[in-house]
Amino acid sequence: ALGCVLFETLTGRVFRSVKPGIRPSNLRPDIPAWLDDLTMHLVAKDYEERPWDGKEVVELLQAQQQTVNRQEDVRRAAEFQRQEEEAKQARLVDAAQQAELKHQQAQADAERQRQEAEAQRKAEESRRAAEVKRQEEETQQARSAEDARQAELKRHYEQAEAEAQRAAELKRQEEIAERRRQLGFDWVEIP
Repeated sequence: ALGCVLFETLTGRVFRSVKPGIRPSNLRPDIPAWLDDLTMHLVAKDYEERPWDGKEVVELLQAQQQTVNRQEDVRRAAEFQRQEEEAKQARLVDAAQQAELKHQQAQADAERQRQEAEAQRKAEESRRAAEVKRQEEETQQARSAEDARQAELKRHYEQAEAEAQRAAELKRQEEIAERRRQLGFDWVEIP
């Protein structure tokens, strides 16, 4: 009777209304194999194959409970190990991401430093070029001033020379005029 009640409870059908040999798992595939086997053991055609009394059924259930407990312990241990592995993987991924972020930050810092150095180098080149240009302009101004001074000196020299020539010519003409007066040739013009 216990087997029939268990069969009906598991399948929702009366045991005597199903074809002989039909297992509860044939009607409900989600029934665990141990419960399927116990039910078939309880409804066996041969009385000698059935449990002798309730104590034997309790022993079978307790044995199955221990098996289920062991399986559950194994499942929990496997689940714990899986979770540990997942956590380890997550830590590794996180560490890899952190390392990648640090690497990217280091690259960004290096690029920024390179750009700053390049900007400083260009600024220094610009400053040097401006200094060279200023010096060239000063040199050009100094040359221009020297050229102007040289031209002024040349002009003064030429003026002085021209005046000296005029003075010499004037003196020569005065000497000639004086000689003429001395010689009495005031009226004769000597070329």
